[in-house]
Amino acid sequence: MNAAETRALLDALNAATERGQRAAIATVVGVQGSAYRREGTRMLVLDDGAQVCMLSGGCLEAEVVEVALEVIRSGVPTITHYDLSEDATWGLGIGCGGSVDVRVERVDADDPVMGAWLAALGQGELAALAVPLKGEGRLLITADGETQGHLSPALLRDFAVQAARERLGQLEPRAVTLAAPDGTPVFIDISTPPPVLVLYGAGHDAMPLSRGAHDLGYEVHVIDPRGAYLTPGRFPGAILHDLAPEDLGDSRRPPAPAC
Repeated sequence: MNAAETRALLDALNAATERGQRAAIATVVGVQGSAYRREGTRMLVLDDGAQVCMLSGGCLEAEVVEVALEVIRSGVPTITHYDLSEDATWGLGIGCGGSVDVRVERVDADDPVMGAWLAALGQGELAALAVPLKGEGRLLITADGETQGHLSPALLRDFAVQAARERLGQLEPRAVTLAAPDGTPVFIDISTPPPVLVLYGAGHDAMPLSRGAHDLGYEVHVIDPRGAYLTPGRFPGAILHDLAPEDLGDSRRPPAPAC
């Protein structure tokens, strides 16, 4: 799931919360064979049936909305298996082939672990959320090794922490479901920082590139000493740096924004 989708989902969730609406998040936690989306893909469902983002190419969404509405009413998380190879039921002959497992959970504003996880997603922090797909509990693991939440027994917790740290240490960490030593499937969801695009020069040709990258979820930096060109109106959503080439230094990361 890309950064733009995550941003759209969280924006819609925040707006729904302000309106007093309840919501559920559906997450792909397992994929077997061919499918449009991979583990970690999320969809938001509101209590009026509205949805934000998609889990497939259109095969599953209507059914997942119905499941989510029941989860919103009951508060009980559920996991549903969908065999997309059954074209007459799901695939409709449009390319869905394998099978997917979808976990649906109601958003609980009073749950500190869920709140911390949503905050990590919104801020683009590197973190992992370990959720056993059988049983209860969950554990948030940050990049610096801190944990929040509860998993038991201790063996399951230790496995989840180790698995999450290994995923977070990868160059491009992705969500995955792994089997613990006792056979319990544990879904490791991942929050990562958005990709970064640095544009040297605020000319007219950079404007559509900056806007398109921002729309796709990139963190865009624009560097130029010409203040008349370096404006939020020309580069909405970008971080602007009023710097000349000789001021850039040797850092691979952009300097702190000057405006």
